Amino acid sequence: PGHLDVLAEQLTAEQAASLAPVLVVAGEAFTRTTLERWRTLAPHTRLINEYGPTEASVGTCVYPVPDEEPAEVLPIG
Repeated sequence: PGHLDVLAEQLTAEQAASLAPVLVVAGEAFTRTTLERWRTLAPHTRLINEYGPTEASVGTCVYPVPDEEPAEVLPIG
């Protein structure tokens, strides 16, 4: 999610729209503030919040982020 914050500061909406249509984020808490910032920039990007233990390097659970997300910190699956 931190990477989304950095990209949101550096990309134009056109550049963000040219990225992959699905972004999987993991590694730290995904907050609604980050979600709203990214959705303002690239509203059609599908986002998935993932969790997986670092030592295994695999995703063990995922949460496809819905259009309306009420949580302050998004679930991990």
